[in-house]
Amino acid sequence: MGKIINHVLRIEVEWVLIHNVDLFEWFLTNMLDIDPDFMCHKLTILPQAKLVAQRKRKPGEEQHIAINQAVSKLLKVDFIREIVYTGSQMSSW
Repeated sequence: MGKIINHVLRIEVEWVLIHNVDLFEWFLTNMLDIDPDFMCHKLTILPQAKLVAQRKRKPGEEQHIAINQAVSKLLKVDFIREIVYTGSQMSSW
């Protein structure tokens, strides 16, 4: 919460979180019964938007290992899935 909120508000937020801990899912395996049609992140692409290629950034070896482990866990519990776009879909952007 950083320095954005004052001390009193921070205490109130922490109290709500602590007293409602049973309302939160803390592990991916607890979220398997969430319907992906209900909760699914989709990118909205504006057809008139100009494509900009970002500079490729390579993670260090430790980061690379951590990324692969995190992605593997998410794939294993079907929390994420790979989407493959065909060339025809990309050319319409």
